[in-house]
Amino acid sequence: MIHAFLITAYKDLPSLVSLVEQLLMVKDSQIYISVDARRKSMIKALSEYVRMSPNNSRIHMQFRTVRPGSFEHLEVFLEMASLAIHKKADFFHTITGQCRIVRSIEEFCKFFDLYREKNFIQHFPIPDPNWDGIGEPREDRIKYYQLHDILDCLQFPGFGRLNTLFVTLQKIFRVNRLQDISYFGGVVYFSINQKAMQYLLTEWNRTKFLYKHTFCCEETVPQTILMNSPDELKNSLVNFDLRYMLWEYKHGDNPGYLDEDDFLAIRAENYFFARKFDSQISKKLIENLAKDVA
Repeated sequence: MIHAFLITAYKDLPSLVSLVEQLLMVKDSQIYISVDARRKSMIKALSEYVRMSPNNSRIHMQFRTVRPGSFEHLEVFLEMASLAIHKKADFFHTITGQCRIVRSIEEFCKFFDLYREKNFIQHFPIPDPNWDGIGEPREDRIKYYQLHDILDCLQFPGFGRLNTLFVTLQKIFRVNRLQDISYFGGVVYFSINQKAMQYLLTEWNRTKFLYKHTFCCEETVPQTILMNSPDELKNSLVNFDLRYMLWEYKHGDNPGYLDEDDFLAIRAENYFFARKFDSQISKKLIENLAKDVA
């Protein structure tokens, strides 16, 4: 089985390189990396690492600006997936440069060989009261036009206030972009087989114009497309993404950076990936995980 790992990255080159080295241990794996084009020094260093790697034929890079919350995040994942489809990949895993496999490579390969007809992706109906929204939890991301595809929220002063005002005006004028389908949400990190990815790509190319100016469309589009698919494919979806993420602030970020205190939680369930690791903060945890699966 050929595993394609689709990676987005924008910082912590040592973590990314460590991840790539681990993924190369998966037999016949293909590694696709999209680095934010603004990270010039990281791109230069990564390019040199790949050039020097004896496995560079299995590592594919692209560089594109990805503004937070924009259409671009999902688009770069699916661009990489399209390349991997042509390379005959069997399974597709979306991850970041600060993820890792947290089981042995042997366990990892055996699991996906056994469940090759299943697709592991978190999904739940929208609107969802557990997700934030302006009176319409999560649904407001799709229902109204958002500015994240136009302006960089990290660089444009007052972006949050401007976007909120823009959405409020749309509510006053009863704007409604929703189509006559059931909407679903979940995290963008998933593991799906070739059949599911081919369907996702086909439907994305057919309908992506509907999701322009949607906030974080990567957290709604894959789930919405796959949960509205023919029964054979829909019934193959497992509502578990196989990834451990700490949804709280830790070491200054949310999801939190993982350290050795997270070891038992990572090993408590059938997780195969975890996010997110830092090359310094997570050093002891990485060592402990390596010992555990040795």
